[in-house]
Parts: sequence; C-alpha cells; structure tokens
Amino acid sequence: MEIVFVRHGEKIKEEGDLGLSENGITQAKNLAKQLSKEKFDETYSSNLNRAKETSKFVGEKIGLKPMIEDSLNEFESNLLKIPENDWDNESTVSYTH
Repeated sequence: MEIVFVRHGEKIKEEGDLGLSENGITQAKNLAKQLSKEKFDETYSSNLNRAKETSKFVGEKIGLKPMIEDSLNEFESNLLKIPENDWDNESTVSYTH
C-alpha cells in the first residue's frame, strides 16, 4: 500500500477558513494534472475550504470524489510535544479517534 499526502494550495491571505487564492487555484490545477498520471483507490480531504477546493480539482482529474475526514483538520503541533496522557479531553477526543 502506498499513501500519498499533499498539501492544499495557497489560501487567500486573510484570517479564517478561506478558500484558495488565484495562485492556489493554479497550484491545485497543476497538482491535479500531475496526479492524473497515477492510479488512486480513494482520496480524502480535511473539511477546511482550501483543502476541499484543492481536493475537488484533484478528484475531478483522477475520477474520484474526495471523502471529507475531520481527523485531517489542522491541529496545534505543540500538542505533539506533550505526553498523550497529559492532553486535555478535547485534544484526546479530536486526535486519537
């Protein structure tokens, strides 16, 4: 089994869960073109708008509908420096299930 991870295209440069910038759309389309040469069984996306937009372009090109997976959402990376048994309840629920 091979797993391929890709990052979303550039987002609009404002705060919040915004979509892709014009450059990000170009990046997503280029990524889709590159990935169209490969065979995939499934594709997943976080539920952030920029990730969903990127995966939409890719999914259309490779013929798969992206499945939205909340566990792929961004999280505070400093959390990984703390032993898991010291995480607060919200972190435990969000990142271990």
